[in-house]
Amino acid sequence: MSIRNYLLGGFALLTLLACGTSRRVHEPSSHVPDTVVPVVAVDKSRTDDSVNLPIRYNKNKVEAFGGTTWQGRIQRELDSLCNLPLFETTQIGVCVYDLTDRQLLFAVNADHRMRPASCQKIVTAVATLHHLGANHSFTPVVLQPGWGWCWDDKETGMNDFGYKGDRSSKDTLFVQEKTMTIAEVLMPMMKQSDNMLAESMFHQLATAEQAAGNASAINPKSIRKEATKKINATISQTGLKADNYTIADGSGLSLYDYASPRLLTHLLIFAYDEKSIFDTLYPTLPIAGVDGTLSKRMTGTPAQNNVHAKTGTVTGVSSLTGYCTAQNGHLLAFSIINQGLKKSADGRSFQDCVCAALCK
Repeated sequence: MSIRNYLLGGFALLTLLACGTSRRVHEPSSHVPDTVVPVVAVDKSRTDDSVNLPIRYNKNKVEAFGGTTWQGRIQRELDSLCNLPLFETTQIGVCVYDLTDRQLLFAVNADHRMRPASCQKIVTAVATLHHLGANHSFTPVVLQPGWGWCWDDKETGMNDFGYKGDRSSKDTLFVQEKTMTIAEVLMPMMKQSDNMLAESMFHQLATAEQAAGNASAINPKSIRKEATKKINATISQTGLKADNYTIADGSGLSLYDYASPRLLTHLLIFAYDEKSIFDTLYPTLPIAGVDGTLSKRMTGTPAQNNVHAKTGTVTGVSSLTGYCTAQNGHLLAFSIINQGLKKSADGRSFQDCVCAALCK
């Protein structure tokens, strides 16, 4: 069944069944300062309201059950989506934070530990920018595959950055001969979800403070330990307990990575509040309907050319974490994780509908 048919059929048919519940969380988050931070200028271009959206987002339908306020409309609409039959057999976690009003806008299962897939790259990127900065230079090196990697989920073949080595080997040494800055590595790492570059950044986070020497001589077992220390320190600064999560690698391929929608959203808030991090991270995120791993998604909806977000896909998991701008100009940070999926397309369809609701 096509995504369009899925949306027009399943989503529209169950709109009334999904409305009116009250088990969602809409209270403000307590960890973020009350100070209002000026909105960073972002591209707010979007399609006209008259575009042919899925029936769930027909303007008259939204007005009928969306409440009288902008916040109420979003909360009710997302609540409706989160009660679809898809979630009787799969897991869903959503967290949406209003960066302009400095308050939690919507959350469901936001603290559930779930596999982030490639949204783990958000964790790696924010921690690395925080500890090393965008201009830190290094030669990308990866000593071995991450702990618990699912090789069937990895793309095949080397990328364009000149890695040497057989990456199916347990003791592989990947070396990229060109020295690059963190900012230069982040662009392909995030836009194209390059796993090797994410692992090289994870490696650099662990070794940057060590004395210069032969990278291949570093004990691989210490890489994860040292990188995790840095990442956990960053997590703690967001107001969350780092012990609640498991950091297994830098890319999100591992079976043992466990994050939560709230953690990923908190890291986006942390990045937004540190201008140097945000200014480097934001341009590297794929743009809906424009480029990267979102180039073919959300076209013809208010989310097109608006949502800037990292995608994630491994077997049974689909995720999306990033920023978007609502029609009233509020900048939002969000994270969505779908887990237990038989078809990743179901998760992507749900995420696209959530983003359309947030952007219009």
